[in-house]
Amino acid sequence: MLDARLNFKQQVEHVSVKASVVRAGLARLMPNVGGVAEDAMHVNPQRDELEKILNQRFQPDTLVEAMLSSKAAWNAISVFATEVLTDLRSIERKRAKVNYKKEK
Repeated sequence: MLDARLNFKQQVEHVSVKASVVRAGLARLMPNVGGVAEDAMHVNPQRDELEKILNQRFQPDTLVEAMLSSKAAWNAISVFATEVLTDLRSIERKRAKVNYKKEK
């Protein structure tokens, strides 16, 4: 969503910062799943939908460029990143809960 108080350059700078944060979150997820595997690329239906919208394979290093390419791409990546980070937080909470129970 655009902020009417910012000019174009400020908008791009703001978006770039936000995109970098999302990219970092996604990059942190990669080691948790053993990196990007060819077989894993097509298991996630959200990722498949994102790749259809972007009309390209999604990689963390192309995130910012893809997000800035169109409003649809921005929205699709935003939704995807939110879902991935929500899932990651859920996994981390479950892992912490299991570890806590083991310690008792």
